[in-house]
Amino acid sequence: MSRTTFPRRVLAAVLPAALAFVETGASAQVVMVEGARYESSVQRAGERLVLNGVGVRKRFVFDIYAGGLYVPQRAARTEDLVGQPGPKRVALRFLRDVDGELFVTSLHNGLKANHSEGELAKWKVQVDMLTRTIQTIALARRGDAVNFEYTPQDGTRVTVNGVTRGPLIPGADFYAAVLRVWLGETPADAGLKKGMLGAG
Repeated sequence: MSRTTFPRRVLAAVLPAALAFVETGASAQVVMVEGARYESSVQRAGERLVLNGVGVRKRFVFDIYAGGLYVPQRAARTEDLVGQPGPKRVALRFLRDVDGELFVTSLHNGLKANHSEGELAKWKVQVDMLTRTIQTIALARRGDAVNFEYTPQDGTRVTVNGVTRGPLIPGADFYAAVLRVWLGETPADAGLKKGMLGAG
């Protein structure tokens, strides 16, 4: 599988045909997106998080990754999700190989597109920590699971296939900034945002 670049702005859409709900029990469901599996709920820091929505990050006709958002309580607006207290998780499931440096570039572009220079200056230490963490992912391979998680006690944690990468990064406001990369007014991908908001 060839490496894939991230454009700054892409034309994107969630493909309804790519979403399938598979019954796993009387009250539980699994969402399948382009072969990526999302449980309807997960446990984090002793709290149950529910799947708010799932979308697909695309570059033209190529699917890059599926992205799911887990929160304590479902909501349909960005600010209601970003400002929601408690643990959260953005769960990415890669559908193509992606170079780690290009992943960093995409993150930086998303932060700059949704925040002022003053805000970014305030979070410089955290942004640098997150950048170094993502740089440890030399290549995100097809099938890899990369999670951006937040808990009040730990801050932001990045995991790759269940293994923590880099240090814990403090600050609820910083995690909210990271969420806006996907959910902000200028999101990484409009279709992915729509899916994460549960409107896909």
